[in-house]
Amino acid sequence: MENQTELKPCPFCGSEDVRLRWNMGTATYGVFCRGCVSDILMYFEVRDEAIKAWNRRAGDPDENHTP
Repeated sequence: MENQTELKPCPFCGSEDVRLRWNMGTATYGVFCRGCVSDILMYFEVRDEAIKAWNRRAGDPDENHTP
């Protein structure tokens, strides 16, 4: 079973009941909130990329941007 504690709470409702989901049909990962049923609009072939996208928040430094 995957470690769900690495996922931040939902940015919309604050629920900590968020899950990593594997979609066998598309062979991709996504993250969704069971509290408000928010879903990331992107899916990723790499598990860590889905988690990173979910955990990204407004105001976080852009890792790809160099000042």
